[in-house]
Amino acid sequence: MLNSINNKSIQVVKPASKIILNNIQKFNSNNIHLSTLNSSSINSINCKIPTMLNETSIPSTFNSSSKLLFNRDMSSSIPKILPKNVVIDSEEKIELIKNKKAKMARPFTWEEMKFLVEKNSVEVMVRTPADERVYMNWLKVLKSKYTSINDYIKIIVMGYSETVDEKTGAKTAGKPKFNTEKLIFESDDVYYVIRRNDFPYWLEPNIEHYVLWTSVEFTREHAGKILNEKFPDSDLIYFTNTPDKKSVKGVCHYQIFVRPKETSPITLSGQKLNELKNKNFKLN
Repeated sequence: MLNSINNKSIQVVKPASKIILNNIQKFNSNNIHLSTLNSSSINSINCKIPTMLNETSIPSTFNSSSKLLFNRDMSSSIPKILPKNVVIDSEEKIELIKNKKAKMARPFTWEEMKFLVEKNSVEVMVRTPADERVYMNWLKVLKSKYTSINDYIKIIVMGYSETVDEKTGAKTAGKPKFNTEKLIFESDDVYYVIRRNDFPYWLEPNIEHYVLWTSVEFTREHAGKILNEKFPDSDLIYFTNTPDKKSVKGVCHYQIFVRPKETSPITLSGQKLNELKNKNFKLN
């Protein structure tokens, strides 16, 4: 059987021989099922070995169904969409997302966010696909105008002065406290600003995403005091990423998530209703 195909010039990448056995259904010109061959016999064929295996490296002697070669491995690398009713409440589910074996297709809930912070897995939080595309395009523009994202934050958010490179036109942060209009000072060198995140994570509609930018590293207690004063009627989740997870490494900051506190329905007594009527409130 091998003699009948030995004179064929077959392009095979040897490490992929097992993949070929699993995926290519038949040899077109001879109608020979490759499932009858083994790895050693495939390797014994007179081969021309391309540097990469792709559709262009599949010889025309194979049937068009040989494209199935790519289906198995490629499909296994595509993340599965998690059903909307699946709650991120276990480390196993977190690992599926981290390893890109699954991805979210809905906003994160408040409880899921609390769980991710508790498990130090905040990198699992993502933007909507549309917001992520806008963010990536924005980064490209930013890199053409500023030396780095750190310089952008320092100049635009933290009030640093700027210097401009004469050749590239790129802006670099200079001295701090050049523009103090938006800064809140606790002392001459300790100050901060709270801003909405321009590119928030994919969150439920009642959750808002802010960032607390600070001139020096704030403890969690210090940040919490500021945030509770700023948002007294809201539930809060806030954290600072570990250095390896920070997209902006040159400016200290906390990610902040805010939602209205859940309140109990107000029940009016008969006496209270009469008081309201006497004050000319119109009641239905």
